[in-house]
Amino acid sequence: MELGKVVWKRQQETGFCKAAALVIALALLLSLAGCGDSAPGNTASSPGEERLELSLPLIVSGSTPSNLAAVQERLSAYTMEQIGAAIRFVPVEMDTLESFYLLKKAKSNEPDFIALMPAGTQLPNLVSAGLVLPLDDLLAEYGQDAIAASDYLKAGQLDGVQYMLPAVKDVYTMGTSIEFNAALVRKHGFDIASIRTIRDLEPMLAEIKAQEPDIIPLTNYLVPGYTQLLGGYDSLGDDLGVLNLQAGDGLQVVDWYETEEFRSIASMTRDWFLKGYISEDMIYTQERGIDLVADGRAFCSVGTITPTSDQGTDLDAASGLVEVQLMDQPQILNSYYAGLEGMCISTSCRYPEKAMQFLNLLFSDPNVVNLLTYGIEGENYTLTADGAADDGGRYFLLYGQPLNQKLAYQRRDNYQNYAENCASYLANDTVSPALGFVFDSSPVSTEVSLCQGVLAQYFSVIDCGCVDPETEIPRFIAALKEAGIDKIVAEKQRQLDEWLAS
Repeated sequence: MELGKVVWKRQQETGFCKAAALVIALALLLSLAGCGDSAPGNTASSPGEERLELSLPLIVSGSTPSNLAAVQERLSAYTMEQIGAAIRFVPVEMDTLESFYLLKKAKSNEPDFIALMPAGTQLPNLVSAGLVLPLDDLLAEYGQDAIAASDYLKAGQLDGVQYMLPAVKDVYTMGTSIEFNAALVRKHGFDIASIRTIRDLEPMLAEIKAQEPDIIPLTNYLVPGYTQLLGGYDSLGDDLGVLNLQAGDGLQVVDWYETEEFRSIASMTRDWFLKGYISEDMIYTQERGIDLVADGRAFCSVGTITPTSDQGTDLDAASGLVEVQLMDQPQILNSYYAGLEGMCISTSCRYPEKAMQFLNLLFSDPNVVNLLTYGIEGENYTLTADGAADDGGRYFLLYGQPLNQKLAYQRRDNYQNYAENCASYLANDTVSPALGFVFDSSPVSTEVSLCQGVLAQYFSVIDCGCVDPETEIPRFIAALKEAGIDKIVAEKQRQLDEWLAS
């Protein structure tokens, strides 16, 4: 499923395991810093020949395509013809993007571009660190095609200055869904098509608990995050001060953790935890909930859905998974999703004009987009008679590279009824009144750091029902207030009001 990939953003700032992972990642980056960052076999100039070269980060997860060097060579040959510059790939792990760039700054060898995901939380920090170049003048002169292609250009702005080109996509939002183990659905004869809300699940969870004692009834796609997936709010970047859209609060920034909506969801998960529907080990496990469901160790998980999600409602699907969208949960189009992935130019770039010319290709040239997305035609993928790409698993970069994804071929598995699926899905979008607003947390950076520490202590155990919300939520709120949540909310409201007035 494509979209549980976004859940990480909300959890990555909390919990011991994530902090430990960041420390390990930084240590690995330090140990590898002297070993070279480019793809194997990068295109070097011949003796005595000078060639202008731009270093481009590629976002990866776990491993890089084995033939990245060949793709780099093919792309460089093309860009030399188009703009007179070659490209050198720098694979970067998604979970360590921000720390990677900060480390590179310390060593004065950061790449020419900065690829971001999730950009909403990373861009303000990197702008404050002086790593990102303002793009307005460069765009005006060299980026006209990129401007024309962009749907939500303002999602890459801070204080009215363009620092990032957000990725262009057919769909920007993510719906909330329930993933089921198809074999268990068949076995118990459940009518999953009747599910419209999260609470419709309870009779099924009760039956699984009673008749399948070795199976977890309910888990979550990645790690605990029920209240965020079910909240129906615009996080305004970091969940510390939100627009509670389901409550009809309009443009009033509020502390989500003080709302009745948060308390209601926390009460539900507590009830389900006490009934044994949610595993006691939820906050400790490092296994993905979706993997537990696929293996038959769990019945279902809460996750996210897009028109190209792999699972449908076919109980005989090869994946062994089926999926139902929760129709009472709004798909909120906000700045976070509109600018989820983006590309910037580094302040250390020696050739910013050439860099912008390449970004213009990245957002307007199908040859560049498909080379990066699928590799080399005939070697890494083939085109079907109806123009879909069949990559056969031979070449894969993490979905969501910051480019114009509309110019990429559709994968064969997603091709059938794709346009119809998108149209049906987009009909459920809710546009946030703050679409285009990006919060600059630097004036309250100390408070943000302290509040994130409070979240790490309280959020997960409340979210998955491990503790009594009647006693723990008041303590949680009090700790947030002591850490400065009210100051963050006020600053976010001030910036939002100024943005609305501009």
